[in-house]
Amino acid sequence: MGLIFGAVLPVAPTNVDWFGLTMKWIGWDGSEWTLTDESDGTVLMPGVRGLNMPPIIHHRAAHASVPGARWRGSTVDVRPVFWPLQVFCSTSSADWIARDSAFWGTMDPTRTGTWVVITPDGRQRRLQLRFTDDTDFSMNHDSVLEGWSNYGITLNAEQPYWEGDPLGGLWSPGTSSQFFGGTGAPSFYISPGGTLAEAAIDNPGDVQTYVLWQIYGPISSATVGVNGRNITIPFAIADGQMLEIDTDPRAQQAMQGPVGGELTVDMTGSLGAIDFAPLPPKQTVNLSLSMSGTGEIAARFTPLYYRAW
Repeated sequence: MGLIFGAVLPVAPTNVDWFGLTMKWIGWDGSEWTLTDESDGTVLMPGVRGLNMPPIIHHRAAHASVPGARWRGSTVDVRPVFWPLQVFCSTSSADWIARDSAFWGTMDPTRTGTWVVITPDGRQRRLQLRFTDDTDFSMNHDSVLEGWSNYGITLNAEQPYWEGDPLGGLWSPGTSSQFFGGTGAPSFYISPGGTLAEAAIDNPGDVQTYVLWQIYGPISSATVGVNGRNITIPFAIADGQMLEIDTDPRAQQAMQGPVGGELTVDMTGSLGAIDFAPLPPKQTVNLSLSMSGTGEIAARFTPLYYRAW
């Protein structure tokens, strides 16, 4: 007797504890477009791609005398994204043209925008996207007359991981870690730390990520690092000045300037020992922090995830 497969249709939940995702698009020009509210004029239709796992490239070595292959590792490729999207307007042809033109103005292939996904509990993840093509758009009706048009938009995320809310900590010599808050607070959340000797940080992401170090004067020298892999700062930083060290492989530079101002002085070549170590995922790691002076050291990073939630 053969197997018979049948589709089981899920029953739509009626419990008040069920809520949907909120999605929005922030264009390169700062304009915001809600993508999940049918009353807003831009709405995603069924068939959205790019929310789940990114494309994985596996590297294997094959040998003539051995069956199969030996796995050598993997890399994550550029993430393709597809939006089946409708732009509509119910007021006038002129209003529809204005809305359609404004939205397509955010699809500049030389710049990136941000796709934001918000879960019902308020957590957000973001993906930087670049327009690729409109899937060879064909016009099947007069959109200007009828006030709507369906598009198939292909975008790509060169950085293929979804980004969570920035995290970090602030440490001073011999004192407990401070917490940012109130007016002028930086745009990241602070984890409890302790003194320099007790500094540790947790990366809740799915993959490794890199720290943005911020060293505030006055100091005469300092060391920062992850699990003993250190970067030394063998020069002084005056009161009111800061040094920012970006350990991301796409940057890896140290810039200095006034606190709250533009960092214009490149100090990368003046660093001592340099080991740009990543933060491993799903674990708490010890930081290697020391300084001579009464300044502060901040560590900032963005957790990276495979999926949008």
